Amino acid sequence: MLEKILVLEDDQSNLDILKIMLESENYTVEGIYDANKLKDSLKDFQPDLLVMDIDLGNADGRLLCNELKSDANFKQMPIILITGISHSQIAKIECEADAIIGKPFNVKNVILAVDTLLSKLEIE
Repeated sequence: MLEKILVLEDDQSNLDILKIMLESENYTVEGIYDANKLKDSLKDFQPDLLVMDIDLGNADGRLLCNELKSDANFKQMPIILITGISHSQIAKIECEADAIIGKPFNVKNVILAVDTLLSKLEIE
């Protein structure tokens, strides 16, 4: 079975790039651009991994990440945050993400992070 990845990105062009990139690696990908749809998408799609922007306009990915990591249903799900903000800004809010990747992102780095985190799930 193909691993499922949910991508939450409020910039449609970045969302499209991430979807195409991950689908080309044979992942099943669902993309959403509105943080308000996150809970329903998690419930309906049941992803193995979440890729999420930090600056979502109406929400902060770091806070959403922490909320998910404190929920027993999602605690084990790897979360990758993607951001254009600086390291010092990222550090202003403690975050439990499994990986943080800066923008503009390198395709190989995103794929490596996804592959690594999903392989850890298989080992556990």
